[in-house]
Amino acid sequence: MGVLEVLIQEKESLSSMIMLLRNSLESAPAGNLRISHCGQSVQYYYRPYRSKRKESKQKEAIQKESKQKELKQMLQSQNVSETEAIYLKHAIEDKKSERGVYIKKRDEKLVHDLAQRDYDETLLKALEKRLGYVDKLIDLYEKQEAEHLYEMLNPYRKKIVHQRILTDREYAEQWNSVAYEGKLFAEGTAVIYTNRGERVRSKSEKIIADTLIQKAISYRYEAPVTLRGLGTVYPDFTILNVRKRKEIFWEHLGMMDQKDYCERALRKIEMYQRNGIILGKNLIITYETSQHPLETQMIERNIEEYCMA
Repeated sequence: MGVLEVLIQEKESLSSMIMLLRNSLESAPAGNLRISHCGQSVQYYYRPYRSKRKESKQKEAIQKESKQKELKQMLQSQNVSETEAIYLKHAIEDKKSERGVYIKKRDEKLVHDLAQRDYDETLLKALEKRLGYVDKLIDLYEKQEAEHLYEMLNPYRKKIVHQRILTDREYAEQWNSVAYEGKLFAEGTAVIYTNRGERVRSKSEKIIADTLIQKAISYRYEAPVTLRGLGTVYPDFTILNVRKRKEIFWEHLGMMDQKDYCERALRKIEMYQRNGIILGKNLIITYETSQHPLETQMIERNIEEYCMA
């Protein structure tokens, strides 16, 4: 998946969340929640408005008078709940109160609704700001996507310019073009081929390989890797996560009910991690026994989580 597609997905996700928050705020209480605590004692106050800017006393008085009119109109509105109306009325009558109106314990729901409203309002502003950034990036990529600048050049200019950024397809092609010598097959080894005609050592490895092929994910089968303390090893699969431009190693342990095999496998995993190849980061481990075969669902999940995300 390219950068532009990721940005478009992010925009859709942000837009959906913003719409959800706006709908929630429309039916939320109009006031703010003030919390006062001393030790274990916590008190909640309803405050219908709070001025964040420092104004002159004259302006502040005018602003409060105007706000009182708005509050009275709000009190007459059908959108105000019965509980909120009680506190709103107290706030109107007590014009000098900066703390707000103390919320009684029986009105706990109002406390939660006000707290949620304050959070939703702050989150909405943050997401709208982020959406603005994403829109600008999408606009930039649609007009002049960095990965395709080279393709837009005149053919004669291409000959004398070194391409700095490769598209995902070009990067994968370059990665696939690297030659390597895999591990040799001993006599008597089962003859099993993947859908693209590549020989593997087990039916489970064939399933893994065929799933990677189906999803158009580049991989190398049993490409050599040198580990400090162990020498050259041949991971079952070295996979390219082209979106992140990094390699993922996948070992399938197919005989974990055999003691010697299990001990060798654990030793190899330990040496992987000593060399910075960490399980859950750039190392995938699947396993099976004669009684518990590999589930295809686990293959799909690992591919989606580590090779495509």
